[in-house]
Amino acid sequence: MYKKAHPAALTSPKKVLIMEDDEMTRDILSKIISNYFMCEVNVATSSNEARSYISARSYDLFIIGNSDSASMPRDIIEKIKEQFRNTPLIVVLGDCTDNDISLLREKGIDKIIYKPLKLTSFLEIVAGAFLEREQIYNFA
Repeated sequence: MYKKAHPAALTSPKKVLIMEDDEMTRDILSKIISNYFMCEVNVATSSNEARSYISARSYDLFIIGNSDSASMPRDIIEKIKEQFRNTPLIVVLGDCTDNDISLLREKGIDKIIYKPLKLTSFLEIVAGAFLEREQIYNFA
């Protein structure tokens, strides 16, 4: 149903930063992004590691996930939203409450994916995020 993106179809090579505390989810997300979208993927296992990636380069997409809302790295989310205002940010959530979702929405997060991940939904959201980013820069 889904085909790999042809590199020539992308306006420029895409760079994605994934920060996820669960190793298996992190590996799956990385493989999906790199295989389906032909992107360069950096993977961070902690807020500190994500900070070092963020300070060294820019990204076309951020994917931040945690197994539970108690350990959600809100500091990184705030930094990304502040520093990379026009860069899409997808949050992947495990256990969460309605209050957690409300807090994320207040911070401007409108792309939330719930675990367990469904491949088609994930691909659609990522593709939409890339298109959204291209439209922002094509109209700017």
